[in-house]
Amino acid sequence: MTLSQWFVGTTLKTITDLMFRVDGSELAKIPSHGPLILITNHVHMPEIPTLFLRLVPRPVTGMLLASRWDNALLRWMLNTFHIIPLRRGEADLAGLRLGLKMLNKGYIVIVDPEGTRSHDGRLQAGRAGAVLMALRSGAPLIPVVHYGSENYMQNLRRLRRTDFTSSLANHSTSTRSWPPRCTTCASRSLTRSWPRWQPCCRHSTAAPTPT
Repeated sequence: MTLSQWFVGTTLKTITDLMFRVDGSELAKIPSHGPLILITNHVHMPEIPTLFLRLVPRPVTGMLLASRWDNALLRWMLNTFHIIPLRRGEADLAGLRLGLKMLNKGYIVIVDPEGTRSHDGRLQAGRAGAVLMALRSGAPLIPVVHYGSENYMQNLRRLRRTDFTSSLANHSTSTRSWPPRCTTCASRSLTRSWPRWQPCCRHSTAAPTPT
């Protein structure tokens, strides 16, 4: 860990500890390194550093809206931890490539499939970026749900801490055996043709979308 990472991490962890009573006991089950993709829900902004800093000193990064880099101080903090900028409203292939690069280095990559805050804890429609990275890298997916921060602003105004809990799914989802190999040429090359994945090789029939 660099001096900059220690300074930023210590400062933000102190702030989140003042805001939340964190129950992150289940985060101890997360492996010490990647390649690994954590998919999480997104309610409010403070949950991002709260979760992230309780995974350190594991090699961990995440994806965040590219406009956050417009602020010079925030840009320095995000770059300190190698956070990956993503452009909203488009298929950001450059961001996905950076995510794959970090996975290849053994990092844990945190992804919010919803892409934006819900404010009320209700899940919104997800995007496919995490699944695409998992298919390309073979990295397992582990769902992490955090809850309790829905009303943190009301508690903050009253100078009260908020209970914050992070919980893991019972098992990870591996993509290493999908898509199925062609029995003739052993190809796993597929192309997306809604609503199914179509084989690129000339031998296979259409493969079902993974669940």
